[in-house]
Amino acid sequence: MRRLDMVLEPTKQQVFDAAAKPLPDALRDGGVVGYEIPFTRHFYEYTPLRPSADILAEIRELEAYIAEKLEGVLQ
Repeated sequence: MRRLDMVLEPTKQQVFDAAAKPLPDALRDGGVVGYEIPFTRHFYEYTPLRPSADILAEIRELEAYIAEKLEGVLQ
């Protein structure tokens, strides 16, 4: 018995043509359909590092703070 009222699913090629083919870097590799999303280029914002002198000063402040707290605990 033939069923003519069943829903036909789109083929892989139809899905690729509709969704990914309009994109310039789209590719179809066997059964895998996809394209590269360069997250770094689109979403990463570079923040320059702090000067090493500032980091060293902060480390020394933290060392002094920790030493002070340890003195209070050990007495």
